[in-house]
Amino acid sequence: MDLYIRHYGEEPVPDSTSVENLAQELQTKGEISEADNRHQTRGGKGLLRDETKLMEKEQLKRAKAILTIKTEDRNRRKSVTHIKGFELFGLDLKKVSKRLANKYACGCSVVKSPANEDELVLQGDYAYELPEFIAEEWPEEISAKQIKIVEKK
Repeated sequence: MDLYIRHYGEEPVPDSTSVENLAQELQTKGEISEADNRHQTRGGKGLLRDETKLMEKEQLKRAKAILTIKTEDRNRRKSVTHIKGFELFGLDLKKVSKRLANKYACGCSVVKSPANEDELVLQGDYAYELPEFIAEEWPEEISAKQIKIVEKK
């Protein structure tokens, strides 16, 4: 019992045991200084980023992004359609690939381009049908003005 009284003291704990009240009591007794009462400087949650600024930057990137559609001849009568820029709009390329393959009943895959960018490759010439479908399917992400068709040379 003697150890308990020496460690905790004989004074009863007040009913309002909030952190601020205890800190004020210790400060008035002189057991804690103003320097000890400041906020934590290292560790903890760290700095919180301003979410609105990040959202604005992301919207600006999406507004400037362009979806490029290009058709390339493979053999005499066969052609493939290359679509670049879907990842700039925050869309999952595998899901987009599957949706396009189901819509046009053709093979569609995600491929690395020579510039080391991901692009979609559709089997067939769909360059002039794709812009309308893409604008209808993903209207929040992509507008019709952001879709560019590159003509054959």
